Amino acid sequence: MTIKKSLLIIAKLLLSVFCLSYLINKFGHEIKLIAFDKLNYIFLLLSLMVFAISQLIAVWRWYICYFHLSPREAANYKRIFKKVYWIGLFSNNFLPASFGGDLVRAYILKSLIKSANWSYCLVSVFVDRAFGLLVLALLGLVVSIYIKVLGLGLGHNWTNIFILIFASILLGAIIFYYLIIQAKKFIYIGKKWFKWLNGRKIRKIVNSLQLVFINKILLFKLFLSSVLIQILVVLSIYLASLGLNMKISKALLFLLNPASTLGSLIVPSLNGLGVREGIYVYLFKAFNSSGGEAIILSAFCFITMLLISLPGSIFFLQNKNKKSWKAKYGENSK
Repeated sequence: MTIKKSLLIIAKLLLSVFCLSYLINKFGHEIKLIAFDKLNYIFLLLSLMVFAISQLIAVWRWYICYFHLSPREAANYKRIFKKVYWIGLFSNNFLPASFGGDLVRAYILKSLIKSANWSYCLVSVFVDRAFGLLVLALLGLVVSIYIKVLGLGLGHNWTNIFILIFASILLGAIIFYYLIIQAKKFIYIGKKWFKWLNGRKIRKIVNSLQLVFINKILLFKLFLSSVLIQILVVLSIYLASLGLNMKISKALLFLLNPASTLGSLIVPSLNGLGVREGIYVYLFKAFNSSGGEAIILSAFCFITMLLISLPGSIFFLQNKNKKSWKAKYGENSK
């Protein structure tokens, strides 16, 4: 690891620590007022289970994307995808970016399936993450418009900012889709000024993306599974709020995950730690709820992700012996 990368990780870690320290110092007295003796452990357990189910669906979403690109390899190494996905999920807890685990997934998949096209590994992970963000932005846009129409919580200016951010992401996705579909035309025009556009690696990535984008049935499956995942994540947060004896607005409930996830991607921190809690506190306060409750709910969501991802640590250790891993989960495994 270079000195530059090490300094970047340290800087993000310090930002996370600073944000958490500030929030706890400012809202610590509200945390003390929360009645922890009234917790409902059944709802908390259900929250964990629902989130785990959402991640299993996410595995399937990634698998069907790769299956479309390379059916034979996907079928022969079917069981590997769940293990590799969980390694990426676990890695996200410690890497200095929310998408760090995605890069780990692509790398390990390629290292385990030697015959795999590296662009298929990279593109399948990218499309999997992109559809998740796309549906998040769509959910955030719908909720923000709903809040604006009813005049709830956030206030006029912040509601407009949220609408602008979510709408921009959706517009960017549409433009990106069109550019990939019409890639030959744009590459032919652009390579006169940008020679790297004509590189072999770029062409491989573009061709792989086109294979995904031209299949409307696959796109529908990816979109539908992403919607189902977000519904389950919202349900998990709702069950957690019940388990923690909190009463929060339905509009706030649906806005929490889109706002905190996208905010964690934009602001550099250690897997969104500190940034996510700050966004939770701001939204809770905007809806006249307790900042202490926001920190506790956000902390539980983080613990949920950590607990569900723990099997990934076991799979990571197993991955060190790749020959035995492929013998157990590889060719023709179901």
